[in-house]
Formats: sequence, structure tokens, C-alpha cells
Amino acid sequence: MKNKNYTTEGLVILTGLMMMFFFNQCNIFDPINDPPLSTVGDTLWMQPILGSDSLFTEPTLAIGTNGDLYYAVAGGTLYWTKARIRALNPQQGVMRWESPVLDNIGLNSPILVSDDGTIYAIGKYRLYAINPVTGQFNWIWEVPNELPFPGGPGTIYSYGDIGALSLTDNGNLILGSVGTGVYSRAIYCISPSGVMLWYNMDANNGAIYSGTVVGPGNRIHYFTSMNGQIALVTVDATSGAILWTKPIQSMSSSVNNLALDSDGTIIASFQLTSSDPFRMYRIHPADGSILWQSSHDSNANPKLVGPDGSIFQDDNNFSGLVKYIPGQSSGVSFSANIHANLEGTVFTKANQLLTIRNRDWVSTLHAFSSTGHLDWYVPIGYARENVMALSTQKVVFGVRSDLVFAIQGDQTMSDKGWPKRYHDIRNTSNVTK
Repeated sequence: MKNKNYTTEGLVILTGLMMMFFFNQCNIFDPINDPPLSTVGDTLWMQPILGSDSLFTEPTLAIGTNGDLYYAVAGGTLYWTKARIRALNPQQGVMRWESPVLDNIGLNSPILVSDDGTIYAIGKYRLYAINPVTGQFNWIWEVPNELPFPGGPGTIYSYGDIGALSLTDNGNLILGSVGTGVYSRAIYCISPSGVMLWYNMDANNGAIYSGTVVGPGNRIHYFTSMNGQIALVTVDATSGAILWTKPIQSMSSSVNNLALDSDGTIIASFQLTSSDPFRMYRIHPADGSILWQSSHDSNANPKLVGPDGSIFQDDNNFSGLVKYIPGQSSGVSFSANIHANLEGTVFTKANQLLTIRNRDWVSTLHAFSSTGHLDWYVPIGYARENVMALSTQKVVFGVRSDLVFAIQGDQTMSDKGWPKRYHDIRNTSNVTK
């Protein structure tokens, strides 16, 4: 029997494999070219942020009614440039368009998408309505230089920063004065055609600290200063009239910690009086009465409400993520040291939290069950912890300073409760959307 030349056969096989990879350009293992075979955790695409001197600017990603992904770029390490909105094709990450420049370096609001697909964002003094097909401005609304003096003759200077964008049930935009400066502040209602429908200076004395949220009955809730004291305020979205105010001692931070349950109940953390600890409260949306308070100290971090009504917060007292079961004032902590930046975390229909946190010193996308079990994870170096979106195709979108990425998930976003910052994939901040 002749001896086989295994070395020669091995070389022939290796050469054949190399030629196959060369002619197929390694696409045989590329999930982008074969979406039906994509599995959970697969990287579908990574799109470099065009412009060598451009940096991603927060605060949000948004998904359009056509499925496109919207994000903003601005800033830079050498040439500071004003903000622009960009649209990406969600399947390949290819840029469809880039908007003209906005009037600021960065955004003062989330990127918001209305029911008809129009994109809205606030630069500094202007609200922009952007066409989802072309990326061009449909119209621009600018803060009035002066407004009639409340209850008296003459006018008052009102030109200042605006932000805190949210959508009412009938498609109007709610925004408010923010920031510092010598100007009279107000809360504004702008129609889908760019017309100011109403404003109220009495309902915003010292800037809207936390953003606005919209609940059932077209009620707008937010924190501001009223007559020299911080307060939780509710305004009628149709008329702009103040429905009620709840004076408080402190809400501790400008981060939006307001969330709404599916029935419109307000979830918020604050210090009620100077003798009270900082607690989390459930508040009746019709009159501001306190329905429930946590039995231990809370913090000003954002809250999420899951589809079953459970409330989640990242609590330093527990050194990790805490879950409050409906009706119980004591929280149950996840496993030790499981933290989640709830500014960027997304809650799925399966009671799953998608969050980015460090794992072995690497930014990593984690999928935790509502009990803290780790379902799956994907390392993504330098991914931003507080920016994430989840599509109806179960695709998770996120950003680094140099690129936007898409990861295949296994769930869609919850359609109940308050599953992410600004509530939904279009960032409406409206619990009925």
C-alpha cells in the first residue's frame, strides 16, 4: 500500500479554502448579506460618522415612521460646527440625507418624530420641522423677542434658550424656556404648521428643569420654579392653563426623572420638604395628590416603568438596579453591582432591560431579564451608555463618538408603561403614543 502524502493534500485543501474566501470576500460569514440567518447579538452594520472633525452629539436617537434612524452630529476637536440631523437606512446604515445646520452647537431637545413622520428638534432659540424624505426644513419657529406683559400693558423681553420638547395628542409641540440669562421664561405650544397657539409665562418662572411629559387627558407635567420655589406643575395642553402645582424642596438634578405609568400616574423622585428624605413618589395626575412613596431614600436618576407596572431605578443605596413591584414601597435589588444607566436603557415587551455598561473594562450591551438574569451580552468598545434605540425589527441601535452601530436583538420595545427615556422610539414623551 502506498503512503498518502498528507502534507500535499493539506496544502491543496488550504489553497482551495483561501481561494473560496478570496472570491467570496468572506461574505459567507457576513450576517449583513443574509439577514434571515442573523442571530441575537450579531453586528448587522457599523456606519462611520462622516466628517473627520464631527462628533456625535446627544441627547437621543430616534426611529422614524418609515423605519429610518435619526441622529445628530456637531462639535469637533478642531473646528466647532453647528448641529445637523442625519438619517440612516436601518438595513445597511447608509446615510440618506443630512439636514442644513441648526442654530447651535448641539441640541437642546430630543429628536422627536410626529405621527406623520415629520422630525422636530430644537437648536438654541429655534424649533425646526424637518422633512423625513429630503432632510430639508419645512419651517422654523423662533422664540419671540418680546411678548405682551402678563396682565398689564406693554411687552416683556422673552428671547432665550428653549428645550424640553414633547408631543401632544393632537400633534402640537410643547417646549419651554431653559437655561440661564436675563429673559422672561414661558412654556409654549406650537402647531404642526409652526404657529404659536399659546404660551404661559406664569407656568414657567425659572426654566423647565426636567423636560416635559404628556399623559392621558392631554396633561403636561414638568418641574420648574413657581414664585421662588421649585414645584411639580401640570398644565392643560389645549389651553395652557395651570391645572395644579405641588411645591417641593428639591428635585436635586436637571436630569429628567419623570415617568408615567400606562394610566398616567406620575412617577417622580424629589425631596418634599426640608425635613423629608429624598424619596420616590406615585402621584395622581388629576390633582397632584400623593398615592404612594418609597419606604427608603431614592435619588434623582431617571425611572422606567415596565409593562407590568414595575418601577425600576438605579439606586446608590442598594449599589445597583432596584425593582419596585406594584403596590410595594420597598424595592428588590438585582444581583450586587448590576447598574444600568436608565437614561439609555430600553425595556422590551418580554420584561427585558437592554442597557450598556462596562464589563471587564469594556462597554458592553447587556440584556437583563426583569429579575436580573443575564440573557446575553455583546462587547462594543466605547459605546455611549445613555443613547440607545430599539426598532420594531428587534434591532438595537447605539453610538460611539466615531460610528453608529446596529445589533440584532431578540425583542421589541414594550408598548406599555414608560419603557425608555422620552417614552417611545419616536421620543414623543407622551404615554399614549
